[in-house]
Amino acid sequence: MSAASQGFFSQIAQVLAGVVRGDLMLRLASLARTGADSAWPAMLATAGVHTEFRYAMSAAARGRMRLLGPEKPRDDRRRPAAELTLRLGLCPGLGSGPLPLAHPTLELAAPPFLARPGAAERLRLVAVSGAVLEVGFPDEGQLRLAGLTRTLFGGDGFAADYQGDTLADWPLDALVFTLETLAAWRRAGEPRVTRRFRLPPLHTDLGRVLAGMAQGYGEIAGLLDGASPDLERKVADLRTSLAGLGLDAVERLALDSLEADVRLMQGDSGELLDDESELNRQRVDMLARLFWDERGPRISLAPRLSDISVDGDQHAAFLKTLREKAAIDALWAGFSRGHDSENLDFNGLPEPLRDWSKARLKSYLSDPAHDQEAIIARLRHDDTDLILMRESPAEPGVRLLAQVTLAAPKTTRLAAIRSRSGTWATGGENLVPRYFYRLFRTLHAWQSGLEAGAP
Repeated sequence: MSAASQGFFSQIAQVLAGVVRGDLMLRLASLARTGADSAWPAMLATAGVHTEFRYAMSAAARGRMRLLGPEKPRDDRRRPAAELTLRLGLCPGLGSGPLPLAHPTLELAAPPFLARPGAAERLRLVAVSGAVLEVGFPDEGQLRLAGLTRTLFGGDGFAADYQGDTLADWPLDALVFTLETLAAWRRAGEPRVTRRFRLPPLHTDLGRVLAGMAQGYGEIAGLLDGASPDLERKVADLRTSLAGLGLDAVERLALDSLEADVRLMQGDSGELLDDESELNRQRVDMLARLFWDERGPRISLAPRLSDISVDGDQHAAFLKTLREKAAIDALWAGFSRGHDSENLDFNGLPEPLRDWSKARLKSYLSDPAHDQEAIIARLRHDDTDLILMRESPAEPGVRLLAQVTLAAPKTTRLAAIRSRSGTWATGGENLVPRYFYRLFRTLHAWQSGLEAGAP
C-alpha cells in the first residue's frame, strides 16, 4: 500500500482528536459559566461516540484510497481493488486512556487447517482428520504438490488471452482435499486458533498492507490517548477547574474500540491489483481489531475466505445452471472429448467412463444430495465458478469437477471426473489450475507469518 493510501489513517485520527478537543473545550466553557449564569448548565460528562469511515481504491484513483459517503451504492459487478471500513468507538473514561500503541503484539485468528506453522517455503494444510497436504513453490509460476511439480507460466505470468490448462497429470485428490478442508471449516462456523503472528516481509504487498494498518492504528491511538500536548494541557485545565468544585476526577473521551474490515484484490502471485476490471483475481477479506489486555496493546487479524460457498442463493443458482440441458450437453461433450452425438459409441469414451451415458450423467447431477454437499469456489470474477460434486447414494465414489459460468450454461466445461473405481478422467482446458495457484499462494502468505510455540 502506497504512502498516499496510508494517509487516511492520519486524517481520521485528526478528525477524532478534534472531537475530543471540542468535548473538553465545551466542558471548560461550561465550568467557566457555572455560577455566573444559572441558565448555563454545567456539562461534566458526555456520551460515547461511535463512527464509521469507508474508503475504497479504484483503478482511476491510481493507488489512492478515497472516502465513500453513506449514499455511495455498492456495485457488485465492478468492485474496487481495495476497500476498508474502519469503525471506532470513544467512551467517557476516568484519567488517561489505554497504554500508547508503541509496539503492538500481532496475532492471527487462523483457521485450524492453517494454524500449524510449516516450513517457510511450503504451505501446510491439516484437515480435521489429521491428514496433511504440503504445497511447495519451487519457482515463480510453479507448484509442487503430492510429489509432482506443475509449471503454470514462465517469468512473464499468464498470457493475456489465457483460457486455461487441462488437469491432466495433476494430483486431483490433492485439489479435492483442499476444497473439502476449506468447506468443512465454513460448515463448522469458521472456528479459529489464535497464534502469535509476525508481519510478512515488507517487500510483499500483504506485508506492506498489514504494516500500514499497524502504523495507522498507532497514529489514531496516539492522538486519542493524549499524545498531543495541547490536548493534555486542556485535560490539566479541566482537572484544576473540577478540583475547585471539590471533584477529584474527570471523564474524558478515550479510545474504546478500533477495528477494520478490509477487502483486497490480489493477482496470481499475491500482488495487490490496482485494476478492478481484472477478472482473474483472488479476493482476500480480513477483520483487524485493536484491543488492550494485561499484556498490552494487541492487533488481532482474522482472514476470511469468501470465495468458497457451501450454501445460500448463489450456491443454489450455480447448481440450477449445472442441471440445465445446455450444461449437461456441454459436460457430455467433455466426457466424449468434444463428440456430442446422442448416439455416441461408448467405446470412444475414456476408459473410466465407458459405462456412462448422458441419461446417467443427468441423473447424477440431479441427485438432491448435491444441494447440501456440493462445494463451489469462485474461479473468476465474472460469475465463473468451480463446482465439486461429491459422491451420491446412487453413485458411490464418483466425483465431478466442473467449470460453470452462471449466465452461460452452454460454456460449462468438464474439468475432471472420478469413476466408481477411483480413476480420474480429465476434460479440456479450464481455469482450475490458475485458481489453485492463486489460492495456495494466498494461504501460504498467511501461514508464513505464524510463529511456532504457544499462542
